[in-house]
Amino acid sequence: MDWIIIENRLVKTYKDESFSSIIEKLNVLAKKADELKHHPDFTVLEYNKIRFELWTHSANAVTAADYKMAEIIDTLFG
Repeated sequence: MDWIIIENRLVKTYKDESFSSIIEKLNVLAKKADELKHHPDFTVLEYNKIRFELWTHSANAVTAADYKMAEIIDTLFG
């Protein structure tokens, strides 16, 4: 896993082919996040990049739930 930890958060940026491709993948991710009740923070940069930040708010730390979400994100965006 090539995520980095910045200020107690797992962080990774992906580059995609288009804005619409990012949105399509986010729609899939949204359903999985709702199922797990664990939602990533993200920022769309320019038109074809997306940056994710993962941490468990209640613990104010990176937990196993964040690593699981990172694996899901890697599968969709990697």
